[in-house]
Amino acid sequence: MKKKIIGIMILMLLFFCTFQTVDAKYEEKEKENAQNTNSAPFFSWVLWPMATTKVGQEIEVFFAICDYNSDDVMGFVDWGDGCAEYTDWKATNWPDECAGFTVPHIYNEKGTFTITITPFDEEFNEGDSKYYTITVQGKIKALNKPVMYMVRNNPHLLQIFQ
Repeated sequence: MKKKIIGIMILMLLFFCTFQTVDAKYEEKEKENAQNTNSAPFFSWVLWPMATTKVGQEIEVFFAICDYNSDDVMGFVDWGDGCAEYTDWKATNWPDECAGFTVPHIYNEKGTFTITITPFDEEFNEGDSKYYTITVQGKIKALNKPVMYMVRNNPHLLQIFQ
């Protein structure tokens, strides 16, 4: 029984290693093809804001765009609330360097919005877009410091506000 289990584990390991090798060769071939033609840029990573925010609170989307041809790249961000913007152009140097971006935004109304980001290179090749849904709730409540100070120092006033 132990020999069977060990044999199966060895077969699985060989299959996994073979699969990884084939996959790596495929990636190398894709990179080689991309260098011979102008390929579209792609996202290396994206860091989205929290899924819920408040009206008037600033959020940020962070992302990195790479390009096999080392073209300059930019991102387009559609916030889903009628606002959209292009980032500045940034240089890339594949495979050593991708271009990092930070894009802030403030929502002015409540609702659920879909954020769309799209990479472009200097040849205006468009990469695959990424999507994220965010829910914006009511306004941030500001503390009225003089009132809070007065209530804290005069506990009997708390009864009036209850």
